[in-house]
Amino acid sequence: MRLAVLSYRFPSAAAVALLQKIFRGRILSVSLRNCSDRTSLKAIASNRKQPIGWASTARILELSFAGRQLLTINLTEGAEVNAQQFYFSRSLRDMRGALNVFAEHGKTMPLQKGALVFEPGCNAGRYLYYFSDLYGCHIFGADVYAPAIDVALSAAVFDGEKFMVADLVSGKILEAFSDHHFDMVFLSSHLAHVTHLPGGLRNYLIRLVRIAKTVVFIEKYKSEIEEVAAELGFWTTPWRKSILGYLTKEEVAKK
Repeated sequence: MRLAVLSYRFPSAAAVALLQKIFRGRILSVSLRNCSDRTSLKAIASNRKQPIGWASTARILELSFAGRQLLTINLTEGAEVNAQQFYFSRSLRDMRGALNVFAEHGKTMPLQKGALVFEPGCNAGRYLYYFSDLYGCHIFGADVYAPAIDVALSAAVFDGEKFMVADLVSGKILEAFSDHHFDMVFLSSHLAHVTHLPGGLRNYLIRLVRIAKTVVFIEKYKSEIEEVAAELGFWTTPWRKSILGYLTKEEVAKK
């Protein structure tokens, strides 16, 4: 149902993701290119102390045969591009693999029916919806990028699926939650994007730890993330090109 609802709202994004899967490595070739230089856009956002999730650009998909163009699909900047990249085309394989690593090390995820899971920097909410659909969790996501939250809200079909546009790093939203309000705060490819922002990574993680019973992160490896996490008592381990982190309120109480 969720996929059908989102495909109806963003048909071009759904079509692009489907064509990429069908024609990858076949006689017919598919290419998807950005209309602007995202590297430059990310650098500008970073210099302005803005989250680099704002570094969005329109995209064009071209389907060709023997060098002859058969089909072109234009994706507009904003929600349509986010739906394609961060929902329809986002694989769950790496996240499942990381969750298996946590399990192998005895790190239990509080993923059961009715558990409240919060993801800062959730983008289109793909991972949160995985928790909702598979485990029956109640989910709450926040992101500074309004078009991403537009996509996430478009995919909401059940009670207990909430999203909001919010600047969690500089704003005061986190202070509105009581201690250990969420069963789990889940972070994926988020901390690496906030290390350059005012307030610092350490202060931000402390604020997240306060409102969680368990904090779990799957982040692209950065030495700063590893150092700050270790200082705060997180269990961490390298995995592929990432770093995994885990901390419970019981472990915090022991410090």
